[in-house]
Amino acid sequence: MGLRAKLTQNLILGNLLQAFNEGLVLSTKAGVDPELMLDILNNSAARSGLISVKAPMVFKRDFSTNFSVKWLEKDIGLALDLGSEIGVPLLLTGLTQQLFQTAMAKGLRRRRHLRLDPRAGRGRRSRSQGLRLFTRPWFRTESRRDG
Repeated sequence: MGLRAKLTQNLILGNLLQAFNEGLVLSTKAGVDPELMLDILNNSAARSGLISVKAPMVFKRDFSTNFSVKWLEKDIGLALDLGSEIGVPLLLTGLTQQLFQTAMAKGLRRRRHLRLDPRAGRGRRSRSQGLRLFTRPWFRTESRRDG
């Protein structure tokens, strides 16, 4: 039971991280100040402990974290396997796994969570919405590329 709870927690965190990143890029590009957006999120039904902790760090350009892309992708994969085993479709989680797999294929396997640079966004977009999330300058990462 403990492993299933851990997988569920990481499934939610992985999906939430992607939603936060996309939402903050969208609101910033639409002219909403990132600090104002965080205040709105923290005072709405979208409030999240992860966002409350991570967003101020992102704004200070402190991208420290303790969980790599490869480990989050692994747990998301295990959650998808569990869902398949017990007959629970996890559509959003499947897309989130593909985004993390894309990051890993681009050599970001050992990097810690991808970080949002809300001031970026004037770079070239990829044709694929999913790939755009991992194309600079939309996101930057904090550690070395895999060899």
